[in-house]
Amino acid sequence: MDGANLFSFTPSLMAGETLEAIFVQREALAADLVERIRESVLTPTKLHTLMIGARGMGKTHLVSLVYHRVQKMSDLKEKQLIAWLREEEWGVTSFLDLLLRIFRALGENDPTIEEQTEALFDLSAAEAEAAGQKLLNELIGKRTLLLIVENLDDLFSGLGEQGQQHLRAFLQTYANCTILATSSRLFNGVQRRTAPFYGFFRPVHLSELTAAEAQQLLVNIARLRQQTDLTEFLQTSTGQTRVQAVQHLAGGNPRIYMIFADFLTQQSLAELVSPFMSLVDVLTPYYQSRMQFLSPQQRKIVELLCEKKSPQLVKTIAQRCFMSAQTASSQLKELKEKGYVKVEAIGREAFYDIAEPLMRICLGVKKERGEPLRLIVDFLRVWYPQTELQAMRQALLMAPKQSALICRYLDQAINHEAITDEDPHPTYYKAWESRGDDLLDLNRYEEAIACFDQALKINPENKLVKFLRFSVLRTLNSWAENYKALEVLLNEEKSIDYEVLEPVVWSLFRTIEDPQQWQPNVVKLVNLLEKRSLLTELGVALVNTIDELVSELISLTKAAAWRDAWKAVVGNKPEFEIPLRLLNTALHYKQTPNDPRVLLKLPAEERKILRQALKINDSAIHY
Repeated sequence: MDGANLFSFTPSLMAGETLEAIFVQREALAADLVERIRESVLTPTKLHTLMIGARGMGKTHLVSLVYHRVQKMSDLKEKQLIAWLREEEWGVTSFLDLLLRIFRALGENDPTIEEQTEALFDLSAAEAEAAGQKLLNELIGKRTLLLIVENLDDLFSGLGEQGQQHLRAFLQTYANCTILATSSRLFNGVQRRTAPFYGFFRPVHLSELTAAEAQQLLVNIARLRQQTDLTEFLQTSTGQTRVQAVQHLAGGNPRIYMIFADFLTQQSLAELVSPFMSLVDVLTPYYQSRMQFLSPQQRKIVELLCEKKSPQLVKTIAQRCFMSAQTASSQLKELKEKGYVKVEAIGREAFYDIAEPLMRICLGVKKERGEPLRLIVDFLRVWYPQTELQAMRQALLMAPKQSALICRYLDQAINHEAITDEDPHPTYYKAWESRGDDLLDLNRYEEAIACFDQALKINPENKLVKFLRFSVLRTLNSWAENYKALEVLLNEEKSIDYEVLEPVVWSLFRTIEDPQQWQPNVVKLVNLLEKRSLLTELGVALVNTIDELVSELISLTKAAAWRDAWKAVVGNKPEFEIPLRLLNTALHYKQTPNDPRVLLKLPAEERKILRQALKINDSAIHY
């Protein structure tokens, strides 16, 4: 496989059916993005989303998927106009330049637009910008423009503050656009309080693939390509081990899994190392160019983290780079904002690591000067059993022709004493318990389970961690699984707490996508609990899920359908009089989150309950 073929999957060029076939992990997010666009097109409300994720995290795939879904919707066809800008719009230095790029994107489906824009070039820049705004507004008409912008951070950098101000003014004046954008990081243009677009976008951070999700991605790719041998191989222990090896290399980067899908089943070490080195050759210039944008101190930190195999404490980084802890902290903060490093907090300690594992490999190529790359050596140890590595080394010794590089890779992979770095993560269970609890609050459930598992390894008798882990698993279960478990629990226990019911209630909303199926299942749940006089606890559980319901990830339409399903079933039951009133007020608050006067419609004691449910601090409310 040559370097060019390594990137055979280009999401923006794929057919919608192909994108759907290999899509994993983010179905709920994709559905929500589509729903936000629908709401923007069909109502006066205009919603804007910024997806944030490192290189290769699947931003373009998700954008392409949403584009194809929205484009196919017959009820939106006459009401929307779509302009998908090129992935790299290098020439944008003003709002006028951006207008011209939008016209170019629209002109791909309407050749007459090019003729209309030609007249702009006969005007001065200021006159052309004013005429361009008028023309764009006329082209949109009574429709809504869906503007898709990749690498928004680069685009905003080119626009400058003045160009951003003009864009913001246009969006506010005409209110006929909805933006779906991507960026590799949060940046000053949306993060700085004085920036024109501060608070304008809803940020969505794309999480890495878990091992299970990576496995499913590879299965989907194999099915798409009709590679039955790969599909079967992925179900074997060797196949699963190799998926873990890629996980070790790439973290949860979807693009790397697509690349490695081509040679997961290959047995020859040469067939594995050669494409791997081709990948490194392709990516090395990119990562080396990124280093040019850093200050000397920041380069020093990045080089250190590339050398280390595990995350490092700030004090260690400062010591190794001969700088003060304050300077190191300041530089690390900037590197994190730029997307070069990531931080993991355990207890009160912060551990920093390179954000993209491939950067560690590519920057190590020049330094190691033809010697085996350390991460590939570690990778081979996971990819092949030791017995197989030794057998391959013996076969090479007997072969008439030998590859010196392959021999060196084998020697270091077989040698367990090769360079290793001790992982400095704390081994005390309280740190893992604390981190797991924080991740649970962030709804990062699988990561929370991993932390709780680590805590239980250190202290197996920790009852609190066992309870927290059980709670997370219940949260991850489907509605059907939770309902069956609840039936079993009610047969064993005389009474249960409302906290047991919260994840059960939320799993009904979360795992049953068709709102029409909510009402019959609410009936089942109410009937089950009414027999045991547990409707009050159910009402409390419903109230305690309100904060999830008002999340920006959930559309107002979907939230209202959830409320209506409950109202239809329990609207005449006294136990639900207050919960339904709180739920209804919460939805009004969701429509106008910056207007706390909505809460004043409730009595003081109910207002206090709702503020707690919405996690609103009393100090943050100014009536």
